[in-house]
Amino acid sequence: MKRKIKTVLVLISAISMAFLPCMTATPKADSSLTVLYNQEHLELPEDALITQNQVILVSVADLAEKLGAGFYYNNQDAYAIQYQGKIMFVKKDQSEIQVAPEQDPEQRETCEMQIPASFADGKLMISFEEFAKIFGMKWQYEEETQTVTLTDGEKEDVSQESEAEDTGSAQVNIYEQYRKLIVEYEERYGAIQETDRGDGQYILGGLCFMKLVDFDQNGSDELLLVYQDEVQNTFSGHYTFEVWGEEIASGTSSINMLDSGELYLTNGGIQTLTLTEYNNERYLLTGMADDGAVNDYHGYAEGKFGIVREAKKQAGNGGLTYSINGNIVDEDQWKAEEEAWQASKITYRVNYGDYSNIIQTVQETKTTLDISSSSQPQEDQGTDAAADYILPDSSQKKVTQEQLAGLTSEQLSRARNEIYARHGRRFKTPELQQYFDSKEWYVPQYSPEEFDKIEDSVLSETEKYNLDQIKAVEKQKS
Repeated sequence: MKRKIKTVLVLISAISMAFLPCMTATPKADSSLTVLYNQEHLELPEDALITQNQVILVSVADLAEKLGAGFYYNNQDAYAIQYQGKIMFVKKDQSEIQVAPEQDPEQRETCEMQIPASFADGKLMISFEEFAKIFGMKWQYEEETQTVTLTDGEKEDVSQESEAEDTGSAQVNIYEQYRKLIVEYEERYGAIQETDRGDGQYILGGLCFMKLVDFDQNGSDELLLVYQDEVQNTFSGHYTFEVWGEEIASGTSSINMLDSGELYLTNGGIQTLTLTEYNNERYLLTGMADDGAVNDYHGYAEGKFGIVREAKKQAGNGGLTYSINGNIVDEDQWKAEEEAWQASKITYRVNYGDYSNIIQTVQETKTTLDISSSSQPQEDQGTDAAADYILPDSSQKKVTQEQLAGLTSEQLSRARNEIYARHGRRFKTPELQQYFDSKEWYVPQYSPEEFDKIEDSVLSETEKYNLDQIKAVEKQKS
């Protein structure tokens, strides 16, 4: 334990992010607020809670103590809270915090806070709601009774059990209808399959993509499907997406098609399915990119699903013009907003690419919906394809110690990094980059910095498990 605390303190000292201005006024403690944790009253000191700009702030030290969390600080200026398998690093006057898994404190992600961490009456305060979200806790604030309710992610609020049961039943009912729809579409278009283009490369055919996506984060999943309904030529194909969702009429729940259209088309005929997230809501990106660009974002607006944002870059005699929802903007604004809207995007290629992430997503969706048919492409690629990987199944199956024991240090490094390479990550190490460039399945898409931002959402739980196992063996051998 002393070693872990020392490691955390060293990491705290190493944090170096730009300071933001301190608060000019110190809000008073709000003793009228009540905090419930797993249905039990949480007795916090009177000055542990304050409000600022309608945001509830909490003393990290007081809250950590009451939750039984590990809590460390360095000169009362930088803090680390260890709880629920995570470590949160926070420093005075910063709007950003860093979060890392407990088993690997150096692997940190940066998160933005609404209000910078700051001192009030000698206590470091951060947003209570954001603290809860970071550690996977459910947060609810009832203004009328001025009560903050916290619940661990795995525990349900007893007062909402009946409502949760009703919601669960409705979700099961919707899943049953999604299941029937997928079976129907696989009979109509065929299951996911790889079609030879004639040059040793493959494109996807049949019902080639399915994913449950809660676009508006209301607790009810929509179903996103992609299928190839006709082959245009040897090298391409015509792909259609459909979004299905719940519709309630006369107390009866049913599913309905909310939207459909073509995938994103880039110069050269590459067709991609792209999902992104902005302001805690999710969107499907369609359009095209050649000399210009048309970026259409599909999602919910005022309870209806469709295109909610259109960003265009058009080439003309006078040069490029930029517009957002029909309004002309300058280039810098257009690029800045597009970068923000696509900061967390995940891209799936249905042609000209490696399909392991699509295959995995289809399998995960079928598992969730309890569909037993295999999602492996019907085309048998044989042992040659398997030989092109160190661990051919590491994106779908958990590796065993027996598999890893016989690998050299170099093979372990390649096995670990091929998990990232499957998702299009580039590598800073020239030897690794050269190695993966030699693989036909490798399609580089993201710089290391870009991939770091989306890694948690891109990697499956199986892949994360395999990474941990490989790292452990590498450590033993070193």
